[in-house]
Amino acid sequence: MSVLKPPKVSRCHLQVFECVSKPNITAECRRNNISLSCSSIRGNEVTYSWETLPPGGNNSCLHLGQEMEIYPLPPSESTTYTCTAKNPVSRATSDPIDLGVCSIQQPQAFACLFGLLFALNIDYPKELKYTLEVLETIFMELSTNCTQRVRSLKTKLLLEIRVIALFSSDRDVDVKDVLAYELAPVPTAMFTEDGMRICKAKSTLKKSLQIEVSRRNAGDADVTVIDGSALLWIIHWPADGTVADFIENVKTRLASYLSESDVYLIFDRYYDYSIKSVTRDVRETGVNKKHHLLLSTKLPAQKVVLSSIENKKQLNLLLCEELTQDRLFHLRSTNKHKLVVTGEDPCPIEIKMEERRTRYDLENQQEEADTIIVQQVLGCAGEAHQISVVSDDTDVFVLLLHHYHQAGLDVPLIMESPCKGRAIVDIKSTLAKHSQIVKNLLPAHAISGCDTVASYYGLGKGSVIKVLKAGNDLSAIGNVDAPFQQVLDQATAFISASSSVKRGQNFYLRAPLDKL
Repeated sequence: MSVLKPPKVSRCHLQVFECVSKPNITAECRRNNISLSCSSIRGNEVTYSWETLPPGGNNSCLHLGQEMEIYPLPPSESTTYTCTAKNPVSRATSDPIDLGVCSIQQPQAFACLFGLLFALNIDYPKELKYTLEVLETIFMELSTNCTQRVRSLKTKLLLEIRVIALFSSDRDVDVKDVLAYELAPVPTAMFTEDGMRICKAKSTLKKSLQIEVSRRNAGDADVTVIDGSALLWIIHWPADGTVADFIENVKTRLASYLSESDVYLIFDRYYDYSIKSVTRDVRETGVNKKHHLLLSTKLPAQKVVLSSIENKKQLNLLLCEELTQDRLFHLRSTNKHKLVVTGEDPCPIEIKMEERRTRYDLENQQEEADTIIVQQVLGCAGEAHQISVVSDDTDVFVLLLHHYHQAGLDVPLIMESPCKGRAIVDIKSTLAKHSQIVKNLLPAHAISGCDTVASYYGLGKGSVIKVLKAGNDLSAIGNVDAPFQQVLDQATAFISASSSVKRGQNFYLRAPLDKL
């Protein structure tokens, strides 16, 4: 009989290791030192070690552990670091990292400098003005507004970069061909490097066409429509006064108008990303100080307020609030005639003594006071015996002629300056004299340069009037039902004629670089 022996049992310990992946090094650049961290996304029981790779090429172990801190060395002693991750079954080494990784953050000093200057509203030191302006506008691109000297440098740098890039390419370039073309960062016929070329001689058109009338023969208007922006420039600006003092001066001037007629006061609105932004930026050049205006605020200089969009928006808001809420002013000044104020709200506010109502019939979403002025003139034309528009603006003059003709109005309409003693324009008589060109005047003025359309270098409003009188047709421009090709053909023919270019002839409008 056999005896069963107990089975032999063997025990073993099985441990599974995952191979480590190639480690990555992250560097945190601190003020006084550099923190390095090494990690692998795969592998278990991983240990880390650091090695240096000096210029001589001899590796040496520097540190054990996943993280380490080092102090930067001078550039002449630059050292490269690698990290090795390993476990019992595998080993992997990272790509080397150089201490120079933190040197690229040194320009933060400039960012901090400009941030401090802007935050504290500090002017540049006189001896460093242009140096700091070059850094701000060209290298750090913090602003597009710059002086003519810096703009000239920027233009030259852009030209040199373009030419160098062209000749360093693999293209077969003929130097004579390159220099035969205009070298400029932008087409200078219609644009400067800061944006579209602004028409600065629009008043020529108004002066050439207007029919003047004397104050004695102008008659008395029972409705006065006022361009608020134009009015603010001629109101007395108390140098040592407050914002409230200036607003009182505005009320006094309005009271004189209200003693004779109903008054429609219209202010510009300022929308972000507006089609008029370029024109407003040009007008704002040189004024960069923003104020927080309250009624009690000491009044800054007139140009600082009225040439800055942010400052002017605040002033307009305070004006509208005071004009629509000051009951004492209403009782004293609106007992004979009504005051209608158009501000940021799409619907104007009408005040007559104790009555205050919203004029929903005059609702308008436009931001430009010029178009709102014309809209309100048309709205008053049915009841008024005579209308006076207080504005010097050429755009308003052209719009009034166009819509007076389009609407078939007959009411006497004059346009006068807020400055006493200047010419008074009879719109009705002007239309009668220039009836043959009025229907094309608005599109001609628009495409030859206005607040929202670039002007052409060397093309003045005098040439535009001559071409209009020669019979060039622009009826398709502004007509939403006209075919695009017809619009394009009429505009091309008009600009060509204005530039004395014959049909079928190639032409180029070019501005000299020193005119940029």
